[in-house]
Amino acid sequence: MRIDRGVASMVGLVMFCASSVCSTVEAQSIALRAPGPNSLSGVVTDSLGNFIAEADVYISSLKRRVRTNGDGSFLFEKLKPGTYDVGARRLGYVARSYRVVVGDDGGTVNIRMIRIGFSLPSMVTTAERTGLSGVVGDSAYGAMSDVVVRVIGNEAHTFTDSAGAFFLPLKPGRYMVELKRDGFSTQRVGVSIPEHEGRKIAAWMIPRQGRPNPLEGANVFEMSQRLMRASPVWSKYYTREDMAKQGISEIRQVVNMAAMKLVDPDCPVLIDGGPKTLPVWQLSAGDVEFVELYTARPARRTVTSLNGNPQKFSTSTSMTPTSPRDQSACGVSVVAWLRH
Repeated sequence: MRIDRGVASMVGLVMFCASSVCSTVEAQSIALRAPGPNSLSGVVTDSLGNFIAEADVYISSLKRRVRTNGDGSFLFEKLKPGTYDVGARRLGYVARSYRVVVGDDGGTVNIRMIRIGFSLPSMVTTAERTGLSGVVGDSAYGAMSDVVVRVIGNEAHTFTDSAGAFFLPLKPGRYMVELKRDGFSTQRVGVSIPEHEGRKIAAWMIPRQGRPNPLEGANVFEMSQRLMRASPVWSKYYTREDMAKQGISEIRQVVNMAAMKLVDPDCPVLIDGGPKTLPVWQLSAGDVEFVELYTARPARRTVTSLNGNPQKFSTSTSMTPTSPRDQSACGVSVVAWLRH
């Protein structure tokens, strides 16, 4: 029996995760001690008591965020006594929020999160062959054929073969790639293809629960229109790989660069095309697959001079027509597509 190398590598990775690095440590009994004055500590676990590492824990009223350690623990220091709403989120889990009192001896909280079924993020690796190749499997790690592989905002598309493999001869650039098949949740992966080098996607698709969300389709269509009409002068895009290579850990960093100023921490970011928004301070680079940034361009107005000749000049600034909405408070319009 012949096994496709891509699928075999995915299965091997899952087995490796199950046996070593990616495994969690079960928390038999968690006894939290007060961390001391002006501090808030806690631990994040799943519904079975397993520690959850790399979860985002945040206090919205203070615009502060930390990540949990390998044992699920976290710590906020330099807090005034009072009551705080503490939130937590992690890929593959339902977000949770708790109200916590920080007293004279500090405060503690045990955050329990519920897993959303099977969840294993897509991976992008370097390929010797230029363009974009990949392999798609299901939640049982079997190869999936007839998956539609489409580049959003681009006419490029293809289908996976019987081994779950595909190839697209894409030029160097930044792309949002959509993987779609009836009965399964759609996957979207941000990909950066450099000069003289290719990229390969390894993706897993899970059965869809319920009917397709029409809003999701509409948001993807609008994204496609923005990408097709965007000007390279007034728009910028970042993938996960771009931000990792540049050492970017916070989405606010790329927004600052696009706006050419320090933006307000509460600058709203449109999530997955909207209508939901999150303040920019609450998003880390690890949360997203792809970021769209549209800066303001001068609006041009035609007037008639004294000699009767029409003249054009800049009168004000406005967001580019490809922008999803005017976010003048930020100086830049931002859309973040989360990693699901």
